[in-house]
Amino acid sequence: MLVAVPAVAEGDGPVSSIEDVNRVVNKVYNWVAGAFWAVAAGFLIWAAMLYATARGNQEQVKKAKNVLIYVVVAIVIGIVATGVKGLIESILS
Repeated sequence: MLVAVPAVAEGDGPVSSIEDVNRVVNKVYNWVAGAFWAVAAGFLIWAAMLYATARGNQEQVKKAKNVLIYVVVAIVIGIVATGVKGLIESILS
């Protein structure tokens, strides 16, 4: 078993050139962005449910509005981050 470990360490990795680094970074970015947008959509639905079930309770309405504000801020940050990614890609290419 000890002989096999160095052989595994010498195998080809997923990254062997700069294009591979770019590909890996893009895959990670796409995964994180997809998770971000899914969470943002979930919180948007949660804010809508809080507002719909408030039944005039001012405390609940205030909580729903705060969650909605946080969601909108997060969405704006997500849009800006997407723009920054495109800007960095255009500068580096």
